[in-house]
Amino acid sequence: GSGTRSFNNAGTFTKSAGTGTTYISVALNNTGTVNANSGILSLQTGGTSSGTFSAASGAVLEFGGGTHNLGDGVTFTGAGTVRIAGGTVNSTGTGAGVVVNAGATFSLQGGTLGGVGSLTLNGTFNWTGGTITGTGGLTSNGALALSGSTKYLNGRTLVNAGTINWTGGSVSLLNAGVIENGPGASFNIQTDASIDDGGGTGSRSVNNVGTLTKSAGTGTTYISIALNNTGTVNANSGTLSLQSGGIDSGAFSAASGAVLEFGSGTHSLGDGVTFTGAGTV
Repeated sequence: GSGTRSFNNAGTFTKSAGTGTTYISVALNNTGTVNANSGILSLQTGGTSSGTFSAASGAVLEFGGGTHNLGDGVTFTGAGTVRIAGGTVNSTGTGAGVVVNAGATFSLQGGTLGGVGSLTLNGTFNWTGGTITGTGGLTSNGALALSGSTKYLNGRTLVNAGTINWTGGSVSLLNAGVIENGPGASFNIQTDASIDDGGGTGSRSVNNVGTLTKSAGTGTTYISIALNNTGTVNANSGTLSLQSGGIDSGAFSAASGAVLEFGSGTHSLGDGVTFTGAGTV
């Protein structure tokens, strides 16, 4: 029929029973509280929200399709999982942005995570597929797990202020995509997958201020964009191959049996750069 169909929630909307999936196939606009306390609550057709979303332990709140615009004040709570499986989820605010509380799990397995507003992840962030784009600040303060298939970072800066554990699936950076491993943060490479140059305009880079370590995988991990190191880079297993240059003033280390390789590009090593370890540079 004609007209716009929607479910407008200004109170409390809860899926409290049923272990399967409840689909909301009209726009859901939430200025109140939406709770997934049992099974899966799947939002299929977008909406505009400024309220709270919660997933209880063992339950899933899913953004399955459509365009969901999340304004300032949106928070994700609970010990369950918030999952983007399809469609687009945008942070659209100009202030506090969207916050994922500590203890919550936020999962990007498909679709697009974008927007001009900020997104702060204080819980666990599982990135197994899909695309991150947009211009708003994006900071992971907790555990960030990279696995699954190829993941795309398109024109946005992803700041790690906690711990990244990368166990599988390549990461492709497009346009001005940047991964920033911040002060005191850890980026653990536990795979032979690579960081690929997806092309486009702007400069793509990995900026390491903390500690970046290839700690597992006997093969080669290629970093095919610039790596700028002011922290510490460790090759503890296999080969870590730097393919596209960078500007460095930090430390590099290769453990016994491992290789840190400068494979291509122009690497400018400034005062303070040191090479240590019983392996090979």
